[in-house]
Amino acid sequence: MQVESSKKCFSHFCKTFVIMKQTKFDLLTKGATRARVALTYMKKSLYIIVNPQSGGGIGARNASQTEEILDKWQIDHHFYFTEYPGHAGAIALELAQEFLLPWQKKSAEESGDDSPYFLSSASPHVPLLVVIGGDGTLHEVLNALDAAFPDVPVGYLPSGSANDFARAIALPRDLETLILQLLEAQTPREINVLCYEEGIQQASGILLNNLGVGLDASIVEAANRSHTKKRLNHFHFGSYAYKLQIFKSLFQQKSFPVLIECNGKNYSFPKAFLCTISNHPYFGGGVAILPMADPYEKKLDLALVERVAFYKIMWVMLLLLFKKQAKSRYFHHLKTTKLRLVSTIPQFVQTDGEVWSKRSLDLTFAVKSKFLWF
Repeated sequence: MQVESSKKCFSHFCKTFVIMKQTKFDLLTKGATRARVALTYMKKSLYIIVNPQSGGGIGARNASQTEEILDKWQIDHHFYFTEYPGHAGAIALELAQEFLLPWQKKSAEESGDDSPYFLSSASPHVPLLVVIGGDGTLHEVLNALDAAFPDVPVGYLPSGSANDFARAIALPRDLETLILQLLEAQTPREINVLCYEEGIQQASGILLNNLGVGLDASIVEAANRSHTKKRLNHFHFGSYAYKLQIFKSLFQQKSFPVLIECNGKNYSFPKAFLCTISNHPYFGGGVAILPMADPYEKKLDLALVERVAFYKIMWVMLLLLFKKQAKSRYFHHLKTTKLRLVSTIPQFVQTDGEVWSKRSLDLTFAVKSKFLWF
């Protein structure tokens, strides 16, 4: 009886294993079929910039998986790995000069029922630039292209610690699904980003996520320096590195004066504690600091929290967890198309997760459109 039972168990195991393998094969086959069907309408070659260090090695792992998927689906692809800060932007410029093509928006008369965008070249071959890295890598690539090649669209396979931009535009978390979505897209999509100019240091650029002064910048600076972030990235919990720094930064961050000009009015806050200008709801790995912000709306949002007694700050933080911070009189929200921010006391500043050294600020913000593949 024991022998007979063992045979049945073994037979059941074998059948289950075969079904699992067949299911996986079927999924790959369906994905490959859909990818080939997509390419019959538009032949794409993928030029992929990889930051292998992003997310504590997540970039390298996602690049390896992406290569495996594209090989199975027989999709033309080329990988370019970054080796130093600024390298992603340099690679993007070289690719734009040699291979990439700009897209343009049709006029209202031209659009009709068709796509509102068209390729500026009549070539049947469509080169598709893709970034594998964190929000900082994507920020670097878009800023590098913005001056000379502003209409070259970029695809994104998020591989960082926070991935706030991917969360804001609801990119699929499954890598294979996201790659298939890129291949099936017949035109890029238009999304709004922030552009800024800093008058004191004469700096300018575009932002996918947000620019933060004060508390959130101090949190990002502390998280980027911490060894905890690297360890958490190893287990795909990198976003928690930011959350772990919140309480430490709450005690250390001092108030600073801020002057805001927008919508024809002046706003003065002598004791600001946190000030964030954003294009979408999230910062710090999924914290919805501005749940009312929308990356498809041609407006920018500002959130400012005043420095008050610690227990009141903790109450604002608690409201933040439930997206109810607007109920606090110490939380201020402004929505506008243009904004100026001045602060005379040097503070850390973070731009899409990259930290500037402490400085005084005279910043102006506006909104502009960019093309992205997703």
